[in-house]
Amino acid sequence: MLARRLLSSRLQSLRPFSSETPRVLKPGDVLRQTRIFTDEDVLQYSKVSHDSNSLHFDSEAAQNVGFEGRLVHGMLVASLFPHIISSHFVSPSMALSLNFVMPTVDE
Repeated sequence: MLARRLLSSRLQSLRPFSSETPRVLKPGDVLRQTRIFTDEDVLQYSKVSHDSNSLHFDSEAAQNVGFEGRLVHGMLVASLFPHIISSHFVSPSMALSLNFVMPTVDE
C-alpha cells in the first residue's frame, strides 16, 4: 500500500514533465527480465553477504534437501528489481516487500 501511495504521488508530480502517460504498478502485474547468474556472481555475492551455505555451491547438497540444483541467493536475484521497475516506469519511487515463494535454481 505504501509503495502504491508513494508511486502514485511521485508520478502525479512528474506528469507535467513527461509526454508519456504514467503507469502505475498494481498487485499481480508482471515485469520480466532475463539474467543468467554465473558461478562468479554467486561466489562474489557470497563474499559480500557472508552467506556460504552449501546450497549455493554444491548441487548434491541442494538435491539432498529437495531442490533440483544449486540455489542462487534470493537477495542477489532481488537486486535486479530496482532496474526492472525503473526500466518500465518514469522516475519510480518504491518500497519493496519480498516473499520468496520459489527458488532460483542453477540448471
